[in-house]
Amino acid sequence: MGVVLLLFGVFSALVFLPLGASIALVGVAAIIYGILREETPKEMTLANLRVEEEKREAEFASTEGDIDSEEAYSKLLTRYVNRWGVQTGMELLENEIIAYTRRGVSFSDAVKKVYQRQKETS
Repeated sequence: MGVVLLLFGVFSALVFLPLGASIALVGVAAIIYGILREETPKEMTLANLRVEEEKREAEFASTEGDIDSEEAYSKLLTRYVNRWGVQTGMELLENEIIAYTRRGVSFSDAVKKVYQRQKETS
């Protein structure tokens, strides 16, 4: 981004010197900030994504015993959103829970049933 601002500032200086010089200075500052910044983002490779997915699966499957419905819903929602995206994941989870509640199961029991089914298939 800093390089783009620097180049734009140089070309703008040809048209209007004060504006171009200002943009060029902002570009230089952005480049210096980028160089001096301590934390650089990690590159996510396919291998890293698989490791992250395996960690989530292991954490999801490691929960032993009876789990309360709020915790189960939170874990299910995290899993669905990570797998299918926010909107689709939420819709899929809600549809699975609604399928149980239409049969007369309470919401918390439906969440637990979906959680147990997901735990068995993972």
